[in-house]
Amino acid sequence: MIYARLEYLLKKSAFLNAAFNVIGKCVFGVLCALIRGNRRTILFTSFQGRSSQDSPFYILRELRKRPEFRKYRYVWGLRAGIQPPSGCEGVRIDSLAYFWEALNARYWVTNVNIERGLGFKPRNTFYVSTWHGTPIKRIGNDLDSRSDFDWSIVDLACVVSDYELSIFQSAFGLDQKKTKIVRSNPRHTILFEQSNQGLRSKLCFHESASIILYAPTWRESDIISGESELLIDVDEFDRRFKGKAVLLVKRHVIGSARSSEDVLQLNRSAFDVSGMNDFHSYLSEIDVLISDYSGFFFDYSFFDKPMLAYAPDQETYGLNRGLYNILDFYLGAEVYTLQDSLFERIGELIEGNSFFVDQSSFRSRFINFDEYSTIEVVDHMVAHESSARNL
Repeated sequence: MIYARLEYLLKKSAFLNAAFNVIGKCVFGVLCALIRGNRRTILFTSFQGRSSQDSPFYILRELRKRPEFRKYRYVWGLRAGIQPPSGCEGVRIDSLAYFWEALNARYWVTNVNIERGLGFKPRNTFYVSTWHGTPIKRIGNDLDSRSDFDWSIVDLACVVSDYELSIFQSAFGLDQKKTKIVRSNPRHTILFEQSNQGLRSKLCFHESASIILYAPTWRESDIISGESELLIDVDEFDRRFKGKAVLLVKRHVIGSARSSEDVLQLNRSAFDVSGMNDFHSYLSEIDVLISDYSGFFFDYSFFDKPMLAYAPDQETYGLNRGLYNILDFYLGAEVYTLQDSLFERIGELIEGNSFFVDQSSFRSRFINFDEYSTIEVVDHMVAHESSARNL
């Protein structure tokens, strides 16, 4: 709880954030001058240590196929209770051991940051940053309280569109002259592979039931509480759609206190799947997506199915957190602030039994990339490895 409160204060206080950043740069600047950062180690983090999945996991999977990295250690910075992928080592994020690994690793791979706002990178370290979704809510230094994101030290960044590029330039200081851009994101890899099938059998619900995914983003209060409050009444969903549909709740990793992969049944029609690893591999089975300010919309758009925004707090969220645009800009008429209106729309979709919606215009605005980005990212790491060996 103390750790969570300190993290919250650093995020919300511009003064504390700036002071932390300045002190960190001074201390680690000296350490980086003394330590070469050239051990055969690749350090990964995902969602600030809350996960061992997402884009860094897909990069790990590709790295394991490459002979150049056969002798490398794979180390994950993780929070308490989170396990590293099989065959990898884990280290407690923000511990002295974590920073020792960071100072000595030859490669950093992350979807948020490795340096933890301390503004350092050893001179021989190759830094890969993928981020973790196309943003609707303001991120990084676009928040009034933040000034610690500095992608000038990033060697390779994943960007899926011009929309993302403009945001990453303002939020992170991304400079295409200094940082190599890969036009994609490894988290999309699973969308173009053979997806997992069997959500119905895994969760034991009827074959004819429609599958509705509710995947809200996190709120600031979730950092301290560790568990987000659902804005959808799951019991009312059960009363209305029992036998016709099931609701899968996928909380943001910041808003989920669960480290177990077990599925939690909330009632006869609702399941909390927040702990399921590799959930993107099941997206093709989802009939309707409900979200709010989350990048899930952009990932799910590849399946040409209904995407509904449920945001009863859009006005206050926009004032408190900040949005790049109102939700109507992204989803047009499919934005709902009242649960009754949302459930009415879901009922229409279920009764019509047709879940095709052409999302090509949405994708053309927000997504343009090479689907094989994981291979391209690792190819750049291989090229760096070859040049490093020749020095």
